[in-house]
Amino acid sequence: MILIEFAGFKAVFVVAERVHVASQEFTFRFDRDGPLGMINPIWDPSYPDEPGWTTFRLDISHDMNMD
Repeated sequence: MILIEFAGFKAVFVVAERVHVASQEFTFRFDRDGPLGMINPIWDPSYPDEPGWTTFRLDISHDMNMD
């Protein structure tokens, strides 16, 4: 079940270079172009959490065709 959900999460990398996740004391990102980027979290406090929420912020790729 987790593997199936993770495969769906990887689809965000079609449009995003990085995905930032913040939830309680955990703030990290996944970097599409980093070593093991889509599966290796990188601790990153750039976007603090909002109490009571888990947030996902996408850095949209510059090469994304927005026709």
